[in-house]
Amino acid sequence: MSGNRAEPGKRWTAEAVRELGLRMDARTYFSVIGVSDRTGYELIRQGRTPTTPLRLGNKWVFATQPVLEWLGVVDEPSHPTRTPLAAVPDPPEAA
Repeated sequence: MSGNRAEPGKRWTAEAVRELGLRMDARTYFSVIGVSDRTGYELIRQGRTPTTPLRLGNKWVFATQPVLEWLGVVDEPSHPTRTPLAAVPDPPEAA
């Protein structure tokens, strides 16, 4: 697991959250959503975090993509828009 730790008071951008990789540790998550560690762990205990945590041993981790979605960040598709087959003209006939 990455050892990502947020600096206190850091202002997060969508790009910075994406750069965390697939998951983030609990303290980084708390920083991203804008709550203190104390409040964040209380939210976990109460089952009230905005996204679902995963317990790995004695650590909590959060998937990055659901956090981005909760924050309202819409990622562009990684593939070009596909044209429906009905809109593709037939190839010219060979003479």
